[in-house]
Amino acid sequence: MIGLAESFSYAFFLGTGIMTHLILDTFSDYGISLLWPKKLYFSFFTGITRNRPENSLLHAGEEKMRHYIKLMVIDMAIGTLWIFYLLLRGMIKF
Repeated sequence: MIGLAESFSYAFFLGTGIMTHLILDTFSDYGISLLWPKKLYFSFFTGITRNRPENSLLHAGEEKMRHYIKLMVIDMAIGTLWIFYLLLRGMIKF
């Protein structure tokens, strides 16, 4: 049985991971979807738009695609390091 303090710890770390992911995604040209399923998108570079930006991953050229892939690898690496950190600290177990 999980205690209240342990449940709070899990919720805190999960929430922190999700918020970090969303904040980092707002720095991409594509941004994040606001008020889903409404068609509003937010990015620090394009602001709030009603349609997907034309320079999204689907319309990217080779150079832009390489840039996006680098960002995706960094994003996955941060998530992986976070999981390993929690494993090493004994905060999660599989």
